[in-house]
Amino acid sequence: MRPISLKTLSGALFITLCAATTAFAATTEADSLSAALSRARTPAEREQTYVRLADLCADSTALAALYWEAALTEAAGAGDDYGCREALDRLVQGFSAKQPERALEYVRLADSLLPDRRFALFRASLNAFWLWKQMSVANSFEAIDRAQAEFRERQPGSLTPEEEIEWEFLTGLSIDYSSIATEAYGNIPQAIPYVEQALAKLEKYPLEERVHFEKLCREELADIYLYADDPRAAGQIGRCIDLHRAWVAADKRFERPRRDSAEYLMRSYGKMVFLGGLLTREEVDGYYDKCMELARGRGDREEIYNTSARYYRDRGDYERSTAYMDSLLTHYAETGKKADLGSIYIAQSHLYEKAGDYAKALEAMRKGNDFRYHSRMDQAQSKLAEMQALYDVNRLELEKSRLADRNKLFLLVAGGIVLLLLAGWAAYQQAMVRRLKLARTQFMAASEEA
Repeated sequence: MRPISLKTLSGALFITLCAATTAFAATTEADSLSAALSRARTPAEREQTYVRLADLCADSTALAALYWEAALTEAAGAGDDYGCREALDRLVQGFSAKQPERALEYVRLADSLLPDRRFALFRASLNAFWLWKQMSVANSFEAIDRAQAEFRERQPGSLTPEEEIEWEFLTGLSIDYSSIATEAYGNIPQAIPYVEQALAKLEKYPLEERVHFEKLCREELADIYLYADDPRAAGQIGRCIDLHRAWVAADKRFERPRRDSAEYLMRSYGKMVFLGGLLTREEVDGYYDKCMELARGRGDREEIYNTSARYYRDRGDYERSTAYMDSLLTHYAETGKKADLGSIYIAQSHLYEKAGDYAKALEAMRKGNDFRYHSRMDQAQSKLAEMQALYDVNRLELEKSRLADRNKLFLLVAGGIVLLLLAGWAAYQQAMVRRLKLARTQFMAASEEA
């Protein structure tokens, strides 16, 4: 796929951004930023305004993406490396799940915008995150299989140190998710050494260069530790929080009063709650309170319901836990957000069973099985449609090849006929010339006799 051009991007975004900014200018702050945008004269000034607009409308994924795209264009024009990395990171994270091809364009664009060796780990982190999303959301292992095959085909010793780190991380990631996909959960800990080796090599790099990839590695390692009931999971989540804060603190360019740094902390505290028996009760209570404070401040109902269901389940309060699960299911139904509803119903059925409510446990189990059945059917239909599309493409290519062959044959036959005609015409011309020469000779001889 051809990487997108910044000039093309900026031209395509201009009209859309004008309309978006006008529609968004309902608040005083947005109106003020829109006015500042019209007065901006340099790429740095425009980038600052676009970033602040993106921060302001963080709840609107589509609108924020437009501003981040514009900010990326201006950051590249201003030579702002931090701005380019932040915009690329936001765009890849925002598009990887729902628009993977678009996200992949930004992964490849990073190669041309940030070609220096010191950004090699950042570029690798974008690619690794994109692959992780294809496995965790789309259940597709083809992309990571291709990536690993490309690494294997390289000559021994030809990989750069950054590529070796990426290969080790992707190997661990592949083992983790393939084990989950095949329900071979006992194989998940086999991924730990690969991710740990990647982290050990990352420690040799400056924090500014490794921060994104290290956070990605530690998030993956925390998930694996959690599956393996390893208490080291808490330490990995804590390090991720430190890395997040370090990356935010490194931004010294301009004030960003609307920058949302709470979401990552909220998710991290929620993960701490999911550690359950790996922490003391007081520690879990503290993380739960921090998570709920941030979630209520953001109005994040999904986080409130999901984390609360797990928290009260671990406390043995099955009635409240199942109630929060009901609220979570209702939230997904109202918002239309995709989620693994089958797993939620199955978990709910186990809680009803523990509470002695076997009728509701059976009902929840049936619903969970129905959702899993339909989910597998949808996946099978999607795979069948993909295979059908591939078959149609191959059939069209075959027909195109056959048509090309027929055209070539026609041209060869036509060319042969033309050559035969030309040869016949040449032979005829030569015969006529010989006859004329003979007639001339006879005429000359008769003239001499006369």
